[in-house]
Amino acid sequence: SYLLPATANPFLGKITEPFLGKFFYGRSTIEHTLYLGWLPLLLAFSAYRNWKRKPGNQRNFAIGFFIFSAWLMFLFSLPPYFSLGPLKIYFPSFFLYKLMPAVRAYARLGILVMLSVSVLAGFGFNYIFQKLATAKKKLIFISFVICVIIFEFTNVPPSRVTDLSNPPEAYQWLAQQKGEFAIVEYPLSEGGLGEAAVGLDYLFYQRIHGKWLINGVQANKDYP
Repeated sequence: SYLLPATANPFLGKITEPFLGKFFYGRSTIEHTLYLGWLPLLLAFSAYRNWKRKPGNQRNFAIGFFIFSAWLMFLFSLPPYFSLGPLKIYFPSFFLYKLMPAVRAYARLGILVMLSVSVLAGFGFNYIFQKLATAKKKLIFISFVICVIIFEFTNVPPSRVTDLSNPPEAYQWLAQQKGEFAIVEYPLSEGGLGEAAVGLDYLFYQRIHGKWLINGVQANKDYP
């Protein structure tokens, strides 16, 4: 997830689509969009190399801190365990969840990985920028970085419009049936919240047929 661009990227999103729902990505394009960017990673690596060469000053203390932070948050954001046949390799989130069960999705610690990589990329950018001798080279370098960042992180999300202008014939037929009665939509969903909201167009189509729905209320919730 850290190395694959968002599926909503109009240029690179097709690279990620085959991985959706697979072992190395997951099925949620919201919680699993943790892309760090290849250019920021290269710039962060440049900061790391200079940090190794010139230890001791105040700037390199900050670089060391964010390198440590990036790796720590990366480890904490991993799944509870990886299964390799009968062998299970446990990661920090497995143990943290036992201490803090209110925190559900440790993948969201990825935002701190992004923050750390962004700071390191800034240091790497500065190191390279300072080595450029002429204003022309600096302008070319700045333009290159801006263009690549835009290319990597451009996000064009899909349309959020639900088209109800042509409802399925089943709902049109149902609207013609007389009397008050309840219907059930299968598969029986737990309501329109969170991931369960995927594929719940039938809640909109209730406006067409006007019948009571047994579906539509999330389980274990108190509703008036």
